[in-house]
Amino acid sequence: MSVRNNPSSTLTASGTRRAGDLLQLLLDGEPCTRADLVETTGQSRTTVRFKLDQLVAAGLVQRVGEAPSTGGRPAIRFAFNPDARVVLAIDIGNTHARLAVCNLGGEIITDHLMEVHAENGPEELLDEVLAQSHTLLDSTGRASELAGVGVGVPVGVDRSTGHVIDASALPKWFGYDLRARISSAFDRPVAIDNDVNLMARGEISALPAEVEHLVFLKLASSLSSGIIVGRRVVHGVRGMAGNISHVRVADSDAECACGKRGCLEVVASGAALVAQMAQIDPAITSEIDLVTLVRQGDEQANAIISRAGTRLGEALATFVDLLNPAVVVIGGVLALAGEPLLSEIRAQVEAHAHYSATAELEIITAQAEQKAGVLGASSLIIDHVLAPESVDQYVNEITQDALTG
Repeated sequence: MSVRNNPSSTLTASGTRRAGDLLQLLLDGEPCTRADLVETTGQSRTTVRFKLDQLVAAGLVQRVGEAPSTGGRPAIRFAFNPDARVVLAIDIGNTHARLAVCNLGGEIITDHLMEVHAENGPEELLDEVLAQSHTLLDSTGRASELAGVGVGVPVGVDRSTGHVIDASALPKWFGYDLRARISSAFDRPVAIDNDVNLMARGEISALPAEVEHLVFLKLASSLSSGIIVGRRVVHGVRGMAGNISHVRVADSDAECACGKRGCLEVVASGAALVAQMAQIDPAITSEIDLVTLVRQGDEQANAIISRAGTRLGEALATFVDLLNPAVVVIGGVLALAGEPLLSEIRAQVEAHAHYSATAELEIITAQAEQKAGVLGASSLIIDHVLAPESVDQYVNEITQDALTG
């Protein structure tokens, strides 16, 4: 039987495979025997047995029965145990935050949606979000098993430091140390990224494995987009890759909060469309109000959404030409407007992008629905928690606790 040969699994300087490296070969969930691991790694039976015993003692690997006997005593089969620990996923948007407790396989155990007001700044918001996160975690009875926290935020973040480096739409967030604040609440590793990047991660996890290249466009009160190439997020040098909201619109000279003029954000974001509709009907105060009118067939609301689709499609065509994705996923509350928006986006992409880039392109609505952000956040922190060095640290802590206990 073969096991996965993960390229991140490497030999240490001494030539002995670490427990963390060995775990990488089991993360696909396929059971295997010690003999399978010996054959794959080229390590001695003694070395494999020792590292495998460490992983079993840490709960990260479990015995899952016996292999068919070929004569003699059947061999024990082992597999990754995704329920060994849990992670907390937090997806913060401008108006709502979704919290979720997940296992190490990224499966949601429980989640909670709450209203937030990002424009008030990070302190007040995080006080509420972190308090609710503790409550949600405690409700599972597994708070002591927390391995780490993954967080998505509606601002640009320096992923190495956890500081906010771009917050043109939420100026009170600029410079804030998100990682320090969240780490102090949980005393666990914290991984942070822009919310739309994590939504892109969540969306590609819901698509077939052969889909490797994707653009995710979030249409909500503000515009944002994330890029996946080779099933990995493209961040750019400062984490700002894929920032479609400040693409220049040819027929607009409206001033944007970023200080530039004619940005797509000013004419096609949810906030901009609501403002346009409010001039016609002052009772319209939110994106969902506008979407409701569209779905009811209101001509003026449909015209506003259609014009936004034209501008979004024109901007998206450039992305399609440059990146040649297999799929463009449209998410966010405005995606609920359906065909009046989507058909115009599709038409403009087809009209403006080169035919070779659109020949196999699909433009679809979000598959992970409203949980893409927490799925992406859990994936982000799970990658860290299950990295070989993190696994080795955890195994060593378990071993030391056993020796001193």
